[in-house]
Amino acid sequence: MPDYKRMHPSTTVKSPLHSAGRARQNGATIVIVLVLLIGLTVITLGSTVDTEFQFKTVRNDQFYTSAYLSAYSEINAQLGSINNNEEADSDELILDLLTYTVGESNPVLQEDLVGPHKGVGAFIQDVSYTLSCNPSYCPSPPGYTASEITKVLRATIDSQADMVASGASSSQQQSFWYLLPQTDLVTFD
Repeated sequence: MPDYKRMHPSTTVKSPLHSAGRARQNGATIVIVLVLLIGLTVITLGSTVDTEFQFKTVRNDQFYTSAYLSAYSEINAQLGSINNNEEADSDELILDLLTYTVGESNPVLQEDLVGPHKGVGAFIQDVSYTLSCNPSYCPSPPGYTASEITKVLRATIDSQADMVASGASSSQQQSFWYLLPQTDLVTFD
C-alpha cells in the first residue's frame, strides 16, 4: 500500500475532532444553554410568585368565610334562644323588644351573646335588635288571618363579625316574626 504522506508531503489529514468549524460551535452551545437556563429560571420564579398570590387569595377567602359563619351563627343562636322557651316562661328579650322604639337599633351586650364564638377569640362581634313595627299595629305574617286576636312582634337581628388583624368582616341581617301571647304580661288596647 502506498504511503500518501510521502507522495504528497503538503497534504495533511486532520481528524474531524480537530476541525476549525467544530471549535467555533463550542461557544454557541454555551450561549444557547445559558439562554435556556435563564428562560427556565424566569418561568420558575413566575410560578413561585403565582403560587404565593394564590395562597394569599385562599387565605383571605377563608378569613371572610369564617367571619360570615361567625355572624350567621350568632343570628341562629339568638333565634334559637328565643324559640327554646317553654310555654310558661316569659322571654325577657321579647319583653325588652316591646319597649324599644320602632326603627332604633338596640345592641346586645357582649355577655348576652349566645353563639359559638360569643365575641371571643379571633372575632369582635356586634349584635343588635331593631323593632320593625309597633306590635299594636303590626300586620300578621302571611297565612295568619287572626290579626285582630293575635298580635305579632316583627324585628330584625343584625350581626357583624370582624376578624381581628385580617380586615375580614361580615354583616348579616335576619328578620323574624314572633306571635305574642295574650296574657297578663303583654296587653294591648
